[in-house]
Amino acid sequence: MVWNEKKLDSLLTIHPTTAITDNNLRLQSSIAINHKVNDKLSIKIGGILTRIFYKEQIENAAKLGDAMQTYVNKTGNTDKVQAYAEGKYAISDAMSFNFGVHNQYYKLIDRLSVEPRLGFRWNFMPYNTFSIAYGLHSQSEPLSFYLADVTSGANSSQPNLDLNFTKAHHFVVGYERQLGEHTRLKFEPYFQYLYSVPVVPNSYYSLQNVESDWSFSDSLVNKGTGRNIGIDITLEQFSSNGFYYLTTVSLFDSRYKGGDGIERESRFDKHYVINFLAGKEWSVGKDKRNIFSINGRLSLLGGDRTIPVLLQESAQKQDIVYDYAHAFTTKKPDAQILSFSINYRINKKTHSSFWSLHIINALMQKEFQGYEYNLVTRKVEKQEDPFFIPYINYKLEF
Repeated sequence: MVWNEKKLDSLLTIHPTTAITDNNLRLQSSIAINHKVNDKLSIKIGGILTRIFYKEQIENAAKLGDAMQTYVNKTGNTDKVQAYAEGKYAISDAMSFNFGVHNQYYKLIDRLSVEPRLGFRWNFMPYNTFSIAYGLHSQSEPLSFYLADVTSGANSSQPNLDLNFTKAHHFVVGYERQLGEHTRLKFEPYFQYLYSVPVVPNSYYSLQNVESDWSFSDSLVNKGTGRNIGIDITLEQFSSNGFYYLTTVSLFDSRYKGGDGIERESRFDKHYVINFLAGKEWSVGKDKRNIFSINGRLSLLGGDRTIPVLLQESAQKQDIVYDYAHAFTTKKPDAQILSFSINYRINKKTHSSFWSLHIINALMQKEFQGYEYNLVTRKVEKQEDPFFIPYINYKLEF
């Protein structure tokens, strides 16, 4: 990805504000061996090797008219090695136990992670299933954070290459009931505890909340924590007479502690995400070989958390000034997004043709982009862009 941005000031002078080169090439090879020890026990072992070639160059101006500052300027390559072993033991026809361990080594930061996984599944009574699982999971961060140049006086260094993985304990309990031949209901309450999260000391800042931050140049330490608790509910009808639907409801609460040790709601604490998908297809034409179908999706989303803007200070500075002391105490508007497609497949003896019309965000829900200071009106303004995307697709298959 290459991205360059320029802006006009009040005198209509053009100033460069952002220049980003984020190019990554990943070459991956993997191997896996499955072995059935006996009627009750089967095991699988494997490995994944990933070679990463990168070019990261990031420049940004602190404010309009300032000189561009270099945050990252590195080219190189590194490796990530993963090895795993997992097994399944059938205690009985109705009970099974899963176990395993996942290991990963990231050469860039010279860190190794060993992650155990356990699971149990019980089909009790007709059409009922209970499950419970635990896993330790580790995650690496985007390259730009590791490679960021941190300046202290006349010296520049890359202290974030000493970071460890972000780690999390996952606990999930599940209950599933078959309501009919084609319908299933599932409940999955879960708890996730995050630790070793990179944070900026004595700050609200935590990588748990990062969407994209191209102008980052601070030292990080693995002292942040977080927790997510919630429940996922799924009601699903598999295709029957050409009709299907899927309803998912996610209710959750997400919190974190940054480098200042204060617990706050996380950026992504929407509280709820609800999706409803449905579709119907018909066989049409003289010999019923052609397929006509309609599919739709409605999503109801709580808004992500945001950082409040200090209006008076922004007016004085003529730029956006955020109230970091009250980070994530405000939120974006909730969203309702409706999308659908109409499809028609014509099946011939030697080929098939497929036509489809897609409408994305039919309700023209506005997407909140953030805040900007308008130099003409001298006011802080919300940046909200309504988007409506129709497109037609045609495909020919032989």
